[in-house]
Amino acid sequence: MTSVFKTVSKWLEVPHPILSCELRQVLESLLEVVNSILRLEEIENEKALREIVSKLPQVSCTYTNDDAGIVKVTFLSLEFPSLDTNRFVYELFDRFVLSKSRCFELESKAFTFEFKAKDMPRLYVADYLIHLSEKQSYERFKEKVMILKEQLRLALLNKNFSFRLALSHHVRLDRKITAIHSQVLRYIEEKGEEFDTQFLLDVDRWLMAFSQDFLEKRSPLLLAKALFNLISIRRELEWKETIDSSKRHIQLSFFPSSLSFTFGTKPVLGCTIGVGLNPSCERFVEKHLSSALEAVIPSANLLISPEVHLEKSNIQMMYIEFEREDGMRFTDEEIEKLKSQLPIEIEARVQRFVPELFMVRNEEEIMKNILTLTKEIRSAEDFPQVTVRYEQHDEETLVFCVILVRILKEGQDSVTEAFSKVNHSLALIPERTQIVSYLGGKDPVEANVFRVQLSDVNPFTRRNFSFNFFEARHHVIEVIEAAVGEIRDYNGGMILKQSENLVRFKQAFSEVDSENPEFLEKFFYSLNPIEIQATIETESLKLFFETFSSLLEAEEEGFFSYRFHRKGSQLFLFTRCNDHHFRAAFEEELEKQDLKHKLMISSSLLHHGFRYEGVIFDNHEEIELQLEGILKNYLKHQIKPKVLNLNLETKIFLDPRIGGDHQSSMINKMLFEGLMRLDEQGTPQLAIAEKVEVSDDQTRYLFTLRESYWSNGMKVLAEDFEYAWKKVLSPGFNTRFAYLFYPIKNARLAKEGQCSVDEVKVKALDDTHLEIHLETPTPYFLESTTLGLYSPVNSYIDRIHPNWAQERGDRFICNGPFRLRENRSFYAFELAKNHRFWNQDSIKLDHILLSRVNSRKATELFCTKKLDWLGPPLGYGRSNFSQLGEKIHYLPTTKSLWYLFNNQIFPFTNHKIRQAFCLAVNRCEIIGTNRDCMLPAYSHLPLNHTELFRGHKGMEENSERAEQLFKEGLDELGITKREFPQVTVIHYNSEASNRTSHLLKKQWREILGISCRIEPYEFADLFERLGRGEFQVGCFCWISWINDPIYTLNIYRNRDEKLNVFFWEDQEYQTLLDLADHELDLDKRLEYLHEAAKIFSNQHLILPIYYEYERYLKSENLQVPIVNNLGFVNYAYSRFK
Repeated sequence: MTSVFKTVSKWLEVPHPILSCELRQVLESLLEVVNSILRLEEIENEKALREIVSKLPQVSCTYTNDDAGIVKVTFLSLEFPSLDTNRFVYELFDRFVLSKSRCFELESKAFTFEFKAKDMPRLYVADYLIHLSEKQSYERFKEKVMILKEQLRLALLNKNFSFRLALSHHVRLDRKITAIHSQVLRYIEEKGEEFDTQFLLDVDRWLMAFSQDFLEKRSPLLLAKALFNLISIRRELEWKETIDSSKRHIQLSFFPSSLSFTFGTKPVLGCTIGVGLNPSCERFVEKHLSSALEAVIPSANLLISPEVHLEKSNIQMMYIEFEREDGMRFTDEEIEKLKSQLPIEIEARVQRFVPELFMVRNEEEIMKNILTLTKEIRSAEDFPQVTVRYEQHDEETLVFCVILVRILKEGQDSVTEAFSKVNHSLALIPERTQIVSYLGGKDPVEANVFRVQLSDVNPFTRRNFSFNFFEARHHVIEVIEAAVGEIRDYNGGMILKQSENLVRFKQAFSEVDSENPEFLEKFFYSLNPIEIQATIETESLKLFFETFSSLLEAEEEGFFSYRFHRKGSQLFLFTRCNDHHFRAAFEEELEKQDLKHKLMISSSLLHHGFRYEGVIFDNHEEIELQLEGILKNYLKHQIKPKVLNLNLETKIFLDPRIGGDHQSSMINKMLFEGLMRLDEQGTPQLAIAEKVEVSDDQTRYLFTLRESYWSNGMKVLAEDFEYAWKKVLSPGFNTRFAYLFYPIKNARLAKEGQCSVDEVKVKALDDTHLEIHLETPTPYFLESTTLGLYSPVNSYIDRIHPNWAQERGDRFICNGPFRLRENRSFYAFELAKNHRFWNQDSIKLDHILLSRVNSRKATELFCTKKLDWLGPPLGYGRSNFSQLGEKIHYLPTTKSLWYLFNNQIFPFTNHKIRQAFCLAVNRCEIIGTNRDCMLPAYSHLPLNHTELFRGHKGMEENSERAEQLFKEGLDELGITKREFPQVTVIHYNSEASNRTSHLLKKQWREILGISCRIEPYEFADLFERLGRGEFQVGCFCWISWINDPIYTLNIYRNRDEKLNVFFWEDQEYQTLLDLADHELDLDKRLEYLHEAAKIFSNQHLILPIYYEYERYLKSENLQVPIVNNLGFVNYAYSRFK
């Protein structure tokens, strides 16, 4: 230290002899770090010193005391100009490191100094002593420190970046974000321009808009380029708008790149787009861009990407990515074509809005037109006279009103019949047909008034998404001519009477009018025939509206209901339903029963998602009976879509190769079908496999596949299974569930990189035959193939579009009972029946809707009949189920609740300490009043597997023995009870595990006299912490997916198993499992497994607490197949009684 100090003194501004005691003390504590970084003893001149100083900042992070968990962090940096360096560094350290880690600061000291060399910058040194609550947190803590170091380096390079760091409080900070920042600063430097702090804050704003999943799939280079262009383009467009706002300014930037997915990469063309808009009346969104892209390159598609609109700005910015349908890269010619033509197509597709046109039909004009057209017919040979005028439109339909007057010849088809014989896409809505005169006293002149609806408006939609009226009208004329022959296209109101009636109507319901005047207008203008709006008596109109209102106020939740009302000579009827085909069916029945000509008035309107149809008839008792019969018959035969409503409470992965957790597997079995599936007795049954042949030694399986199809129409091939399974076994794919494939020959070796994946003995012999060789006879192998992880994936699609699992709708390719639809608000996922599924006749549901709401909201939805299932396996069980007044159901499962002791860290490295903790419990107290769904567990094996081993007692409770063992363990550790550290118990954040953890804390305090801290985590976070070994005692819920004890025992066969959080292995244990693997005698095999179970149980690494039959609630009329003892709910095969 002395020699180092003398060397440093040579360079310091203040000589060593006159240093104050305090400064000397601080310097002495920091000199080793300063010297190790600057290597001052080796520096011969100022130039070398300057070169080394230019490499700052540097950071040292070391563990100083393994037992106490003390970390020393030292920063050596240049001083930050225009900032209080000490405050700046400390606040960043506190914000990005201390607050993100389980630690607290013990001591800190810092100072600045400078060298005697001329113009040498001032240096800053800070030293922090930090206490980490867990040793396992050190590597993650150090990672955050190193990331902060890189952020400080960037701040030294760019003063605006240092200001941005000081101002940004909500941005994520990790290596990728830091790499993005670094690349953005490099682009700024290359531009040679001075960008202000706001530019960097805008970068952070966009980064906060991007999801973590979006960031993970894109390289820092791509993201930095996109961000730099987004902000630069926006600024440039703002400047152009200021100079000339009369023009539309559009700017694009393209850059080829690729996206990274779990099982491959995908070439894309990134594109930043800026469009100048008038935000009050213009918009440009993804569908407009998609249309523009298709016009330039029809074979290109948009990828799902985030879209950010800058608020209160007339510049709309978006980042989006294009892909080619064949999965190849865009050529240089295609990119040049996009650069030149896409801005033109974008400008043409900016959608403009105008106020909605409110226009009612002028009945006088219609009547006048009928008379005028009638006068135009002067002989029996004259063509039919027609007028066609626009009536209404919305985003999807365009409606015209047609008046057709003609000579009605004997045997001639009605207009409706004539239209039915022509191939067209128009919907004909007849309104009236009547004889208006007789030509020469003998030939009847017929007038027809009807509407035609164009449901396919795409041919008439202009590039800016407005409708071309003239083309649409011309099409209507063409269809009319095709139906009735050659015509003459001839081409005003009773508005006053209509207005007077409307005023009187509003006065009669002034309270409604004051609250919602448009509601009354909507009802009034729904009356048909149109002329009735001018002639209807106010009293009749009032009664008609009151009938409608009584239906609005009704409490029925059914999809169909109706109301009758009689007054004087009139009969009023209103119906409510959510079937848009009802009106046509109702009118057809009126026609059949000869009631249509007796219909006086009708009304049809849409309100709050329901269709309301109203009619007024002469008040005759027989008419009411006929109408009621029509309605009851409709209700009897109407098939309501069968929709199952579920709720998710965990994150779901829709790629079956990734979704190895219980909940993801449950969803994936709705979307994918494997070789086999389980029936209600838990027995494997044939699925995609039509036949399976097993060799005499039970190590070779030959599956013959039935003819089945993916949701895109491609055949399911044997190669799709081989491809999917080998992807899971790729050494580069990190998964905790690869062990499920280890019965297959060479599967483990391939996963560990000891042989090629091609050597795994899974082989598609041809399109319909899959051959599999196993390492040893495996009685449960067929059952394994029923798991979601054994599902196939479409190998062709996965190669060219590895992002298919992030897609929705038709671009998500599956082969199961259901397919994935496009997302809509509220629902996490919406599944629709897959009509290409090989066994679709067995699927009785039409849709499965999966929401994702919290526990309280889910309970509310269930109580209001908007959720059909509450609780496990997709949600958590709750003790308040009994308070909801619903029948509680029990799910038979292999579920066990364990507490794991980390034998790698003090004090659970001691076997007697672990044994004492295992014996110092009272399971009956923990189970308490839950005896209806819980049983005490004395073995880590599932209950039905424990029962196979007769006489296996497991871990019994004994508080006296626990105290004795605890004392012996303390002696072996060389500590007293007072010195025994506080124990941290982590558990997943559920009601049951929280209660259990606190009861264990109480029992261990009373019996052993130790203190515990309880920490809840979300399941995914808990699972990660357990996997990394970052725990002392951890709660874990174990579910066996295979009905065989070896499934659980195999987890601890080797220390490097992903789920073996203890890193424990034992040679005798391994030998017994190996013997069981090769044993064909099932009784002998059970003996080996029993002996292995006892060996592991005696290690006391796991404290089993209870077995649980999970409680759930369901709709009374819902029937769901449940696999016995496994707790697998086969929602896809559900049905409603």
